[in-house]
Amino acid sequence: MRRRSSVKGVASFKRLLKRLPDSANKRVIALLYTAGPPAANTMRSLVPVLATPRPDRTPGAARNSISWKVTPKSLNLKVGQLTRRDFVFYAHILDVGRGSKDVRIKRGPRAGHAMHIRALRPLYIVRQTKAQFRIETLPAYRTLLTSILTDAANGAGDD
Repeated sequence: MRRRSSVKGVASFKRLLKRLPDSANKRVIALLYTAGPPAANTMRSLVPVLATPRPDRTPGAARNSISWKVTPKSLNLKVGQLTRRDFVFYAHILDVGRGSKDVRIKRGPRAGHAMHIRALRPLYIVRQTKAQFRIETLPAYRTLLTSILTDAANGAGDD
């Protein structure tokens, strides 16, 4: 469910941030740490929970598999299914949907029979989370970057 940013200029902007003083990087990292839990909670709130549990399924497994992590070296905030241990294969299907199709059953007592898989409309969990994340954190991010760049322009550094 995790995707890379589609905003143009992100790579060059990250290179600029890496060249800034360590104090500026620490401020950006602190902002990412405060933005991580709300972004993960937003994503969790958009994931549906199994209404009628069966013995072989755990209700809320997709929701509980979502976590967040900040990588200080690359100044990234990662939100989604980050570890293989927590991976739930159908979370991607919930996010982007699927088309209907007919398949042949290959195992079990009904092997060889045809089965119809119905279409599932996409929920766009990642897209909605990114939009909400931008709305909530962009003003704080802009304020922080303005102060960092103002300090850099005034000669503040790691001298």
